[in-house]
Amino acid sequence: MDEIDLKKVLKSQDNKLRICTEDEAEIKKLARMLDEAQNVIVSGEGDKFIIPMISKYLIDSCSDKKFEVYNARVLANYTPESITSKSLVFFLTVRGKNIDILDAINAVKSKNASIIVITQLESKTKDSIYSALKGYKNYEIFVPVKNETITAPSTTTSNTFLSVLNTIIIYSMEGKMNIEPMLMNQLIDLPVFFDELNKSSSFHEWGLESSQKIKNIENPIISFIGDGPRYPICKKASQIQFLEQCKILGTAVQSEEFINLILEEYINADFNQVWVLLKPNERMVSVQAMNRFNEMHLMISEKFPKERIIIVDPLRFISMPGEGKKCDIIFSSVYMLMIEWLSYYCSA
Repeated sequence: MDEIDLKKVLKSQDNKLRICTEDEAEIKKLARMLDEAQNVIVSGEGDKFIIPMISKYLIDSCSDKKFEVYNARVLANYTPESITSKSLVFFLTVRGKNIDILDAINAVKSKNASIIVITQLESKTKDSIYSALKGYKNYEIFVPVKNETITAPSTTTSNTFLSVLNTIIIYSMEGKMNIEPMLMNQLIDLPVFFDELNKSSSFHEWGLESSQKIKNIENPIISFIGDGPRYPICKKASQIQFLEQCKILGTAVQSEEFINLILEEYINADFNQVWVLLKPNERMVSVQAMNRFNEMHLMISEKFPKERIIIVDPLRFISMPGEGKKCDIIFSSVYMLMIEWLSYYCSA
């Protein structure tokens, strides 16, 4: 897709976030299925395997329900015995025709589990999720945004699918806790933050300057580093966003594992690294998490010039009120939007 179209898609994401959760009745219906399930599995491929890792942080923060994330091919090949007729399995698939997804659906059907498919496929074509589920009794299909433009690499659908999944999780907790603050964060605040970031001239200046740091290095290797819900965003950035869009190799490093990994040699040697550090919001994470970020930043800064270091920090450009880990998890999507813009400027 050309650059003008991609820019338009990025600018429209706040509106797509609002649209994708408009069908409150249907989302509440899916939330009841989650609430009634003994255990939950979410499966997908590419970014649709990665982004549910963020949702796991959310449900783990407010429920003791077992929630696992599986790559679709792994789920098809190594279907866990924990899947029973009391289980619920989500499938996240944009086009709804991938063979790994279809094989995984068939494996789950043999267990008589409940199935929810979140997809952008609207037509009931052959060799698709619709034919795979034909005749099966306990399933639902949810399309977040009708007539959605499908981009490569995935941009809007990463955030809309994540928003739908998180909203289902939040509604499933109704009656067990006060869900209004989380609903406000997810449905009202998050789209506003997207809009404010998209309209921030200082943010776009940062995007241009940061992308130039990458462009200035011959054959760069980008090391994306993030903690908690920011780590899956790093995986998406390295494995999908920059590889597909910019043809640049990258790695994703989990902040919590930074010191334990064999990074001394990686830091002491120059492999044309560009370090991209996702900075947590100190009001939403522990003191230890902030200390780890500062420690990593210091270690890297002692070995590399500032021209090789990019800090992804939404608070430089927009105000994000809120405290605690639930806000941290829900608002992590803002980092994803920042990196999508960074990859856009790198490919321009």
